[in-house]
Amino acid sequence: MAAAFAVLTRRDVTRDPGPTVIDLRELCLREVRAVDGDLSGMSLIGSDLSGANLSGARLGLTALSDATLVGASLYRADLTDGFVFATNADFTGARFDSAKLGSADFSGSTFTRADFEYADLGRSDFSGADLTGAEHTAQAKADGAMKDPATRNAWW
Repeated sequence: MAAAFAVLTRRDVTRDPGPTVIDLRELCLREVRAVDGDLSGMSLIGSDLSGANLSGARLGLTALSDATLVGASLYRADLTDGFVFATNADFTGARFDSAKLGSADFSGSTFTRADFEYADLGRSDFSGADLTGAEHTAQAKADGAMKDPATRNAWW
């Protein structure tokens, strides 16, 4: 499965025949590697991507709701090309350092001990999210990020 996933993330999305959804819901993709890959148009709802290396990956119109990304690396990931749905996902210990989060919907998700050093949170929605112990630097941009009274331990 990991090899097939890697091939899918290396496809030229501009050659997809119109809007394409690649349905990878509820799969075990633990520790997959998709460095600089393109996850655009993928539905990974409920999938387990624990320990995945998605460094430098592009996520546009990607669905990660209810997914598990514990310890995943999204270092330098770009979530700005289309909406990313990641509600109620588990990003415990995930790396978002130097990532661009765009307008992703992370409402209800868990970011315990996640790394946001130098990240640009864009206009992402963290309503009801748990950011307990999340690391960040003064250079992390959070001016447009959204939170609500149920958001726990947001630093902005």
